[in-house]
Amino acid sequence: MVTKNTENNANNALNIIPESASTAVDNDEKYLSFALVLAITIMDNLVKLIGTDGFVLYTYTLQDTATARAVFNELARRLKNFSCQEEIYTTDALTFRMKYIYGVTLFEHDGKSILSLFDKKGYPVLSESGEPGSLADMYNEIKARLHGGYASKKFLQLHENCLLSARVTPSVE
Repeated sequence: MVTKNTENNANNALNIIPESASTAVDNDEKYLSFALVLAITIMDNLVKLIGTDGFVLYTYTLQDTATARAVFNELARRLKNFSCQEEIYTTDALTFRMKYIYGVTLFEHDGKSILSLFDKKGYPVLSESGEPGSLADMYNEIKARLHGGYASKKFLQLHENCLLSARVTPSVE
């Protein structure tokens, strides 16, 4: 019975996603096209849309994790379809557009591995954390993709676990 209720919640939650495949959010609060979306993340019952500036554009707050997973999967599918000419990278909790990534670093802190992705200004815009050593494959895969398809960004290996574009233009505040 619980499974049936969870399935109904997930199906009902998909109704909050706009009908238009190119629209990420369309409600009384906000209208957002996927053109403005860098990434989609999921954490517990929250699905967040991250803008190309690295800030949260919108958060879907859902009833449970199964419902959130259904919404995340559908939004990730739509982002891939919207950006079909772009490279999209997907993990279990994160989907993002590679063209907006200008650096990646992997480090250990407080018994966790942390992978951070940087924008054109050198700001961290996305991160993933896990058990020590668990993100090494993800780091190497992202690094290989950045070296492969984004040569114009002139990536430099600053140290073993840090890759940064020579095109990064840090802002001074």
